Amino acid sequence: MQFIKFAVVGGINTLVDLAVLNFLFFAFGREEAGWYVVCKVIAFLAAVTNSYILNRRFVFNSSDAHVYREGSLFLLVSVTGLIINVAVSGMAYQVLTITTASLTPVLAVNLSAVIGTGAVLASNYLGYSKLVFNRK
Repeated sequence: MQFIKFAVVGGINTLVDLAVLNFLFFAFGREEAGWYVVCKVIAFLAAVTNSYILNRRFVFNSSDAHVYREGSLFLLVSVTGLIINVAVSGMAYQVLTITTASLTPVLAVNLSAVIGTGAVLASNYLGYSKLVFNRK
């Protein structure tokens, strides 16, 4: 049941990530890979903030009084996930825009982001459940 809650929260976080990513990426009319990475990092920060709040309260029911310790560990796991996510999604964006001429920029941005998110799903869950919100 906990993993299902984690997946639901992950879906919400993905929507936050995609909304911020799309707004930033397309609001400024730039489509190069470097700009994609900048937008992806900013979108990650919005999504990870949402993720901490929802995972802490809804998924792991944490009432740990050591919020700074818990928050620091959450950030450590999340930044590790960010590095993997941005690397994978950045490469996916480059490959998709180079090899798939018929793919629209909107589809390339969003498909790349989802590929990156999928790449870190299991590692984030393990990190959060075993390291951050572990009650043992």
